[in-house]
Amino acid sequence: MSSLMPSLRYSPQPGGLLYHYCPPAALHAILLHRSIRHTSLRCMNDSKELSWALDVVQEMLESGGNEPAVTEVLMTLMKRQMADVAVLSSCFSTEADKLSQWRAYADNGAGFCIGFGAQGVFDLPGATVEVCYDKVIQRTHLHAGLSKIFTFADEKDEESLHELIFERCAYLIFEFAGLKNPAFSEEGEVRKVYPIALVNESGSPRYTTDVGKIQFYMRGSTPVPYLDLAFPKESQPVKEIWIGPRAGVCESEIAAFVGTLGYEDVKVRTSVASYR
Repeated sequence: MSSLMPSLRYSPQPGGLLYHYCPPAALHAILLHRSIRHTSLRCMNDSKELSWALDVVQEMLESGGNEPAVTEVLMTLMKRQMADVAVLSSCFSTEADKLSQWRAYADNGAGFCIGFGAQGVFDLPGATVEVCYDKVIQRTHLHAGLSKIFTFADEKDEESLHELIFERCAYLIFEFAGLKNPAFSEEGEVRKVYPIALVNESGSPRYTTDVGKIQFYMRGSTPVPYLDLAFPKESQPVKEIWIGPRAGVCESEIAAFVGTLGYEDVKVRTSVASYR
């Protein structure tokens, strides 16, 4: 099925770059394996990932003159889908050398910022979305998505209609990844997002996907699912590497590291932020 909120989709510009801020160990893993990690949104630093958009939907339904029973049913379906679908994401910024990004995502400025070719990111499996932070515009996106949920084809009986609504709610939950709390607006985020489904076969729940291998790491006591998705072997995904303002390494060392790993024409730069 096509996107329920297509206006959130990101289109790369020729020669455009997307920037991924990361600690030193992540830089090493990305360059060595030529891949980018997609991690569950539920374990990122915004505690209202996905649920922010769900709250906006509830506000819209309750203030739109809908029957309370309709609102309750739709919210119940969405919450069920939110429990059964994990959205994995790799996160990028449209801006290089931004101090707030260094502090939040690159080991408090001791890490790196990788400039990827935007087209290469776009071509990876999954959807590419440009995050919207404006609540008024978010409502416009969500109104379009909700309208498509109730646009039926030839379904006639109640059971098939219920199944269709349930399925389309899953698509909408997936696209909630493009709507965030306005407090994060300075990040200028573009996301690669990929859903994995939770299925229960013979009493054994498991996540499934048709791309890559689902793995886990432990965040405290919580197992976090992730996918490492590789760039094509013949591609040159990395275009720039920025050295963080607190990273104790010179440009020539990083250039030699990158070149020895087989990357060509990568520009290595040092942050101009005066941060210590």
